[in-house]
Amino acid sequence: MSRHPARTPLLVVGAVFAVLGIGWTALNLVIVMARHSASSTSSVAGTVTAVRVAPSSWCGGSVHVVGEDRTDAALSWKDSWSLARPRHNVTLEGTTLVVRMSCPASIGWTPAVTLTLRVPRATSLDLRADDRLSVQGTRGRLKARTDSGSLTVTDVVGDLDLGTDSGAVRASGGSAATVQAHADSGDVRLDLPAVPDAVTVTTDSGTVRVAVPGTVGYRVGIETDSGSRTVRVRQDSASAHRVTAHTDSGDVTVLPR
Repeated sequence: MSRHPARTPLLVVGAVFAVLGIGWTALNLVIVMARHSASSTSSVAGTVTAVRVAPSSWCGGSVHVVGEDRTDAALSWKDSWSLARPRHNVTLEGTTLVVRMSCPASIGWTPAVTLTLRVPRATSLDLRADDRLSVQGTRGRLKARTDSGSLTVTDVVGDLDLGTDSGAVRASGGSAATVQAHADSGDVRLDLPAVPDAVTVTTDSGTVRVAVPGTVGYRVGIETDSGSRTVRVRQDSASAHRVTAHTDSGDVTVLPR
């Protein structure tokens, strides 16, 4: 019996997809078997008063910054890769430390760089991470963004400008005159021990919780398209201290700490 003519193209297409599937599986197996990880350290001599970190869009990984009693900067790296190791470029431009990371495009497994950066306490920061980002114990303005991961700020003295595309924002301790926090998709939780001048929080989808000292009154403005509103601080429409929060979907709470 002869094979049905209509089946021949289907058999050819099926064979092609089978070969492609086997090839793709083999490629991923090679990538997994070639997986490497390594750690390294470096330091930068000279006075550092500001830091800018800008990872490549091809690199995964996290950034952790710690303020210490020092004048230089120390860097610890942990790299993970399959085919080509991530590269680090560290320069001191005046008193600004500039850190760049680059990774080659990868199939199946994204290269990752975890950076721990120890800097002088009196340092202003402009940070970007693909994954988690944390900052602790610095004194100076902080601007921080993550693409996909949490952002945690602890005991930072200075104005805060915080944002995540997907992940929670947490800030506690320290003091700031102005705080801006935004999450496209994630909760925002601020625990501020010092009376701020202005707090502005926005989320597209997530809950907002702001705790501020109860020793003064605040001008409070809350908007939520879908969620509850709870205000427990003393409200004063003439106050010089303002708390504003908006979420498209989520509860908003402003309370004394």
